[in-house]
Amino acid sequence: MYFLIFIFLSLFLFSAFFWTLRKSVFFGKWEYIIFFLLLYFPVYTLYLSVSYASTESILLVKTLQFLKDGLVVLAVILFILFNKNIYAYPFRLNVVDILFIAFLSLAAFFLLAPIGEAGFLSKLLYFKGMLVPAMIYFIGRNTAFSEKELHVFFKIIFAITIGALIVNLFEAAFGIQLQSYTGYALFNLAVNDIEPTGNFGLTWTFETQAVTKRLASFFSDPLELASSVLLGFSSGLIWFLTN
Repeated sequence: MYFLIFIFLSLFLFSAFFWTLRKSVFFGKWEYIIFFLLLYFPVYTLYLSVSYASTESILLVKTLQFLKDGLVVLAVILFILFNKNIYAYPFRLNVVDILFIAFLSLAAFFLLAPIGEAGFLSKLLYFKGMLVPAMIYFIGRNTAFSEKELHVFFKIIFAITIGALIVNLFEAAFGIQLQSYTGYALFNLAVNDIEPTGNFGLTWTFETQAVTKRLASFFSDPLELASSVLLGFSSGLIWFLTN
C-alpha cells in the first residue's frame, strides 16, 4: 500500500513540479510556485512518510525536503529578477511585516550569539526552518494576482478543503486514521527521532483525553487540519461575499 500511494503522489507532484518550473523560469511567473506550494504543503508529511516507508531511504526524504526549500528560494530569486526596477519597488510595511522582521531579527541574534548548548550547524538548520516560511510570506505579500490567477488560487484551496472532507468521511466511516497506513510512525522515528506515543501508535495529538481518535485527513496532524479548515471556510466566505 505504501508503494502505491508513493507512486501516485510522485507522479502527481512531479508533474506539477515541472509544470511549475516551466511557468516560473521561462515565463517569469513566480505565482505558479505559490500554486504548487498550496498543493504540496497539505500532503507534505504524508508524501515524506510514504517515501520513507517505500524506500527506507533517509537520503531521499532529505532531498525532497530540500527541494521544497529550493523552490521557495527560487521564487524569491525570480521575484527579484523579473521586477524590472527592483530598487523602485514600493515596499510598504504593515504591522504583520514588522512582526515578521522583528521575529527573524531575534532568531538571527540567537543564531550568531554564543548562547545555549546547540552547535552553529544545528542553530543554522533551525533558522532555516524559520526563514523559509518568512520567504513564502514575502512572496505572497508582494504578488499581485490577475483575475484568472486569483480564480486558480481559490479553486486550489476549495479542492484541498473538499478533498480533506472526503478523506475525513472515509476515516470516520471505517474508524481508521490514514496516518496508521502511510508509515507516519516509521518516518517520525527514523527521520525526526520521535518515538510513537499515544494509544494509537502515532502521537498524542491524534487522540482526545477520552482516548478517542482525532482525525487528520491527509494533513500532518489534526491541528493542521483544523487550521486548514478555517482557511477553507474563510476563503469560501470571501468568495461568497465579494466579486
